[in-house]
Amino acid sequence: MSTIPTAQLASVVYGDGIALDDPAESYHEAAKLQRSSAGRDTRGIRLLETQTELWASVTRASRRRPHLPRVPLPPIRLPQAALEDVLRDRRSRPPQRGSTLTPDELGAVLFAAYGIVAGEPERRAAPSAGALYPLGIYVLALRVTGIESGIYHFDQYDLCLERLPHPWAHAGSAFVDPELGENAAALIVIAGMFHRARFKYGIRGYRFALLETGHVAQNALLCAEALGLDALPLGGFYDSVVRDHRRRRGERVGALADRARPDRPVMTSTGLWVRIGLGAAAAAAALVLLEVPPPTAVALPPPLAAALGILAGTLLFLVLARRAPTFTSFPPSLRIARAGFILGWAAVEEILWRWLALGSLSVRTGAPIALLASSLGFACAHASGRPGHLATGSVFGAVYLASGQLLAPVLAHATYNALLVESLGRSRLERRTG
Repeated sequence: MSTIPTAQLASVVYGDGIALDDPAESYHEAAKLQRSSAGRDTRGIRLLETQTELWASVTRASRRRPHLPRVPLPPIRLPQAALEDVLRDRRSRPPQRGSTLTPDELGAVLFAAYGIVAGEPERRAAPSAGALYPLGIYVLALRVTGIESGIYHFDQYDLCLERLPHPWAHAGSAFVDPELGENAAALIVIAGMFHRARFKYGIRGYRFALLETGHVAQNALLCAEALGLDALPLGGFYDSVVRDHRRRRGERVGALADRARPDRPVMTSTGLWVRIGLGAAAAAAALVLLEVPPPTAVALPPPLAAALGILAGTLLFLVLARRAPTFTSFPPSLRIARAGFILGWAAVEEILWRWLALGSLSVRTGAPIALLASSLGFACAHASGRPGHLATGSVFGAVYLASGQLLAPVLAHATYNALLVESLGRSRLERRTG
């Protein structure tokens, strides 16, 4: 019987020895858990043990986009198949040209990959270190029956697809083998938000996120096999193409093996409080030092102005989100803190953009031009979501002009932000506040 000698692959990779600046080896060493550094690397664990509000927020780890158009998935029906048969038959099979997929099949694969399978606290189909669930699932639908071609985010809570703007015209351009992308009926992208895992586990959290990616991919592949679908895991994509497209959508995630590097700097807690402090100081100085005439000769009584503001904020949310608001269960102390922050920051922005900017400009240019200019300035002052901020700023400005009371746009602003934050189920208010 002939024997095949074992190839010495290590010598091909390392040559005469491991280089001191080898990035893979450096990361592996940095991600090791040491007794001397365990306390520093896992400080997030201590925070979770002492702050119940933080734990309540972490247990709903998902990025949701209720303001985007949604496509409900059919009721989930997982395939009935013997595990032994699925494990023995599973193969990586490239898609056939012109292949199609039904919404039932897509929904089953997505649910098997990362769906919520248990209640409170929520648990998903794939294991996750600390139940932090740092991954997001995206679908590039190409030929899914009844679903328009485009890029979607899988919302595990409502079992729906959220359609993202800027469709990807040529799926094959991202892959080393373009036919794999062009022939597929759908491409499922596993994206990592590594800070969720690193918050608790330090650099080792990066390892955990990659392990979790494998769990999710295997779940999807086994479900596809049970459904009789061709499925192929792919890592041969061009990172720069995915990164550039992600930047156009304003995403901050790493796709599969992409590095966990934000496309633009994320505001730290210190930066947030500096922004809040500067904004509050500017608003207070404007109120004390400047005299701005009211936009209308006759102002509504405060109760009517308050009602107008709350109604406008609610309607604005319903129009932009295209859905009824949902409410998340939070501890009373966290809910009060959130409400205070939302109301306070809404007051600061309305003083600066409606009372000062809109009020001052309306005297010189007239109300229509002043409304347009102040709304454009309000939108440009925000780093992301500028079309949405242009719409909200225009509504808040119109409410101010109609009521003649600053109270109305403040409550409209606060109501809209409160409904948005509740529906998103997030504690990091700076990501979505208007």
